[in-house]
Formats: sequence, C-alpha cells, structure tokens
Amino acid sequence: MGHLHRSGPTPLRLALVSVHGDPLLPTGSEEAGGQNVYVRNVARTLAERGHHVDVFTRGRDCRAAEIHSVDRYRVIRLPSGPNGFISRDRLFEHLPEFAGRVREFARAQGRSYDLVHSNYWLSGWVGMRLAEAWRVPQAHTHHSLGAVKYAAQGTVPPTGQERLAVEQALLSRSAIIATSPQDVFSMRRYYGHPTDVTIVPCGIDEAVYHPHQSSFSRRELGLPPDRPILAYAGRFDANKGIDCLVKAFARLEGDVHLAIAGGCDAATRDSAEFRRISGMVRAFGLAPRTTFLGKLEPQRLALLYSAADLCVVPSHYESFGLVAIESMGCGTPVVASRVGGLQYTVRHQETGWLVPARDAEALAMACERLLGDEAARRRMGARALAHVRQSFTWTRIAERLEAVYAARIAPPVLAGGL
Repeated sequence: MGHLHRSGPTPLRLALVSVHGDPLLPTGSEEAGGQNVYVRNVARTLAERGHHVDVFTRGRDCRAAEIHSVDRYRVIRLPSGPNGFISRDRLFEHLPEFAGRVREFARAQGRSYDLVHSNYWLSGWVGMRLAEAWRVPQAHTHHSLGAVKYAAQGTVPPTGQERLAVEQALLSRSAIIATSPQDVFSMRRYYGHPTDVTIVPCGIDEAVYHPHQSSFSRRELGLPPDRPILAYAGRFDANKGIDCLVKAFARLEGDVHLAIAGGCDAATRDSAEFRRISGMVRAFGLAPRTTFLGKLEPQRLALLYSAADLCVVPSHYESFGLVAIESMGCGTPVVASRVGGLQYTVRHQETGWLVPARDAEALAMACERLLGDEAARRRMGARALAHVRQSFTWTRIAERLEAVYAARIAPPVLAGGL
C-alpha cells in the first residue's frame, strides 16, 4: 500500500473529532491545552499536504452550526447541550446529541469521509458511532488514559466507569495512536493489549518554537534582565503540580525568579486553582520574585521559553508533555516529573532532568544543580534543540499519521482516489 504524500493521487477526506478541544480556542483558557494544540496542528499540516480536513467540536456559544475556514481546513462548531462552557466531566450526557449533529451536518453538506480521527475518550465515543454509521475506519488518540489519571489523583469522577469502558472498546475497534512508549505500556497494564497501535508523538511548529535572544525575550515580557528564571506554562489544574513547583521554588537559594504562564476565567474551576497557587506564592513571601503572565499566544510562549534558564513541568501525570518539547525547541532544558510521556520526551541528564512527581525537595535540588552549572545548561539546551528538530516536527508527525490512515483505509479508496 503506497505512502501518502502531498503530490500523491489520493488526498483523503478526514473528519477529526475533538468535542471539548476546540482548536480555535487560545491555549491556556479553561480546559484548553495540549489536545487543542495537537488537533490544530494535525489539521493544519494534513491540509497543507493536500487532504480535506474537517474538525468537529462543540460550540460553546452557538445555536446553529458555525463553519470557520482556517489554514485550508475547516472547524465546524456544533451546538450540544446548554450554551456556554461545560466541563468535560459533564459532557458525556450530551454526546448522543453531538454525534447526531455531526451526521446531520455531513448529510446537509453532502460530505463523506474516508476516516474518522477522534481525540480523547469523549470524542472516541462519538467517533465509534460515526465510523459505524458512515462505514469508515477510525483512528484514535487518547491524550490521557482514565485508569492512569485516576491512579495518579486518587479519585474517580462520576463518569469514570463510562470512560474506562469507552477506552476499553476503542482499543479493539480503532487504530490507536499512542504518543509515547509509556502510553503503550499504560494501555497494556490497565486495559490489555491493543489490537492495532502505533506510536506517533506530538510535534511543534518550528516557525514558532525556536530560540530567541534571552535579553530580548525578557525585555518583551517584562522579566528581570539579570536573574535566573524558572518558567512554567500550562493550565491551572491541580494535576499540573504547580503547588509542588511553588514549594520547590521557596527552597531555592539566591535571587531566582519564577514566571508562570496560564490563564483562567473568573467563574471557572481553573480560577479556583489560580487563587490557590497565587495564595501559596503570597504565603511563602514569593510574590516579589514571581510574575503571573496570564495566557500567552504561541509566539510569546516561545519568548518565555527563550527567556528562561529552565522550564519546569511538575505534572502528576502527562500522556505526552507538549510544553516540554516546546521549551526544548527553543533551546531551553526541562526539569520535569518522571511520569508518563515526559519520560519519552525528556532525556534524563541529556536534554533535561527528571525527578519523582510530587517531590518538592527533589525538584528544588534538580533546579538548583542546573541553575548553578551554566555549561551543563548550555549543553542540554543544544541537545534538546537537536532532539526536537529530529523527532518532533509536525511535518514528520503528519507523515506518520498518513501511514496509520493508509493502513486502515480499504485499498480501493487509496487506489481509485476520490
């Protein structure tokens, strides 16, 4: 079966399903993180390579279908459930309506698809219904696994059993796209061996995430010009371990500065975590040495990574860890928790440092060690940049996804074109 490429005879019609991960939402807004970035860039890169890509997502404030044409692909926002933001923990009951809306939209537009690529378990449930109705294959990216997440946080939400059942079903009914070897290990440990699994990591946009001059970056972001800087980027979520970072920061000697990028809205769960973290910063007397930067667009995130001496990813669990490769793509080494996909993206003592999760003392020791050794940081930063450019660009990821799709799509479709 031939490999797909931009100039080939078989552009595919692809339906990407991302119910709660709207690719047009700014990164760092409530429940908008790595999945949104992944879907946005997969759609963009596949469209640039000649494929016809529609992304189906839940519209937070729409009463009818909204079609947004972006970078050669389309984002279709569909109403489902009440207007406004709905936490992903409460979206399951609205999935039948969403799946119905997707089918109605495709029928009204006269659109058909060669494959459904679903993202996260909620979209996986929808994807299974669409694949069955349209009689097409399905590929699925978990982004995180319920069993691993529940083990890490020690609690199971109300929809936990539904999630575990859906994830189990997906392993036998779709082509599973794992983002790291640890992802595959977790699937086998908690769910049994997947029928069809391929490792395809996440990527970065090299046009955005590349090294910038540190002094320029600090000046642009209003950060101290002459102090060591630790950077954190991500959502305000208890599982991100920001409290552990603050405790570690409080242990560091010297005039180190902490820059935290991430946004929240006043009435959301992210806001409660922001208030908890900012309260900790004040309680430890760290406010004069801490800057909350709010939500940053990708170009300014790249400035933050370039401004920092180290990027810290203290998560309790990460299926992949997109922030880590974004930082490394800017030539900045990473100190991260030894969990999930971070063990794959960060090469210990080569592109960064891995420490046990929830261990503020170990995190502080790793940061202090690297902050005190400029030569080691420079060496790690150079290796990190080379590592990312070799393995984690969206063009490489798109090529590997095309191979997954080709293996699932019936030969007549590939041979005969559209």
